[in-house]
Amino acid sequence: VMPIVFLFAASYGARLTKSIRREIAVQEISGAIPRDLVLSVVIPCYNEEGSIKSVLGDLLINLPNLTANFEIVVVNDGSTDRTETILKSFDDPRVRIITHEWSRGYGASVKSGAAAATYDWLLLFDADGQHQGDQLTSLLSAVPGSAMVIGARPVGRDELWQRRTGKAVIRMVVDFLLRARVPDFNSG
Repeated sequence: VMPIVFLFAASYGARLTKSIRREIAVQEISGAIPRDLVLSVVIPCYNEEGSIKSVLGDLLINLPNLTANFEIVVVNDGSTDRTETILKSFDDPRVRIITHEWSRGYGASVKSGAAAATYDWLLLFDADGQHQGDQLTSLLSAVPGSAMVIGARPVGRDELWQRRTGKAVIRMVVDFLLRARVPDFNSG
């Protein structure tokens, strides 16, 4: 089984409010993908000429099997390679491109994509090809009854002890703020 590494959250005005944070619960994935799921996939993208075409192609093949109502919002964060040219070659009404004139960073790209999203659920999907569209079935199965779903990477990955220690401290802060155990808040 391949690990799922995405962040998936309800977009209530592109903000995760206090009331939503209280509803977050870590649970095992079970259930069926809701037939009426409407999904905005946000892809922050910077200098991804080597992968963005296959990432978009993979999503355009897999998403129609999961929901009829989706859009893909790619935020080109001031790429200096051929990323913009490749993105412009996609002639599909389900793909929208937002371009930052200069690189504003990952966080700004996520915010721009979330603000441009038109559907209730956001899926943050990396542009570097590390995720696969066929992994979305198990992630989307956790949507019913949830305000947020976070796919966690496998525990025990090889990391330096300094990195593990720093992440443990940050994880405690995140768990405290959200009042829930979030095993991998860096997903996505």
